[in-house]
Formats: sequence, C-alpha cells, structure tokens
Amino acid sequence: MKRHMGVVMAVALLAPAVARAQPAPPEFGADDLRRGLTFEANLGVGWIHAGNGSASLVSGLSLGGIDLGVGAWLNTTTALTARVAGVTTTVDGGTATGGVIGGSVQHWLDDHLWVSGGVGLGVYLERGPGAVTATGTGLDARIGYTLSTATEHTFNASLEVTPAFVPYMRVTSIALLFGYQHL
Repeated sequence: MKRHMGVVMAVALLAPAVARAQPAPPEFGADDLRRGLTFEANLGVGWIHAGNGSASLVSGLSLGGIDLGVGAWLNTTTALTARVAGVTTTVDGGTATGGVIGGSVQHWLDDHLWVSGGVGLGVYLERGPGAVTATGTGLDARIGYTLSTATEHTFNASLEVTPAFVPYMRVTSIALLFGYQHL
C-alpha cells in the first residue's frame, strides 16, 4: 500500500511539470485557411428579368447556377477569382440563360460574412426556336454567409445579382444560392 501511495504521489508531483513541458498547440483560425488557391461551386434558384425600356419579361422560378469560381487569395480576407454565374429558365419551348463570365473580388468582413463583386462579359443565350445570342458588359454582386470556417471545406448561402447589358436590352439574373468553397 505504501509503495502504491508513493507512485501516486510521484505522478501527482510530476504531472504539472510534464504538462508545462509540452508545447502549446498552435492557434488555428480561419485566416490560416485563406491562403493559396480557392474554388467555389454554387447551385440554387433564381429569376431572370429582361427589359429594353419599353417592354420587360420576368421568368418564373428557375435554375440558379451552376456557378463556378476559381482563384487565389491576395491576403487572408480577399480573393481574386474568375467566375461564371447566371440563371437558366425555360422560354417558348427552349431555354434562356442570362449571366456573367469574368473576374470577381471576394472580401470577407469576418469569419462568416463576405461580399463579392466583379465585371466581365455579360451574356444572354436563347436555345430552341428563334435562338438568340447577345453579349455585352456584365456585372456580378454577391453577399454570402459561410456556415463553418473551421476546415478548408466550407458551405455557404448567398444572394447574387448579375445584370448583363447586351444590345437592345438589360438582362438581370437574381439567384439564391447554396454552395461549397474550398478555402
């Protein structure tokens, strides 16, 4: 019994010293993840509004996305990406797509909330009877909330607006998206 008591006392006395000798785990935060390359993929629902000043058309609920982005972090809060974004709807026995292909800047306001904006080629495509292809200037604006930033694989919800200024009309796509981003 005395021998066991001596072992218990020795462990009790040495345990704090051993614990102090262990290096502290490094502090780990979302900023450590936002370095190097980033990739995004989004899918959701949306609408297209097309107008030429005298007439306009609003689609029903449609496919928002598949939106893709790939780029690199400039620092721990800002990424520069190439992005394809838009909405596709059915129209007159075919489909119509309004969107933007271009550059975008994503800026994180904190570990969860971010905003994004960009400019590029605005596109309006109708496939089917009376096919139309029109290009011009396009803009992209998003605001999003990332659910978890504890790992490099994150999921988010965002609202995206992509107006495309093509000849004779403006085509604005609005989408509520759910997405994945590799930080």
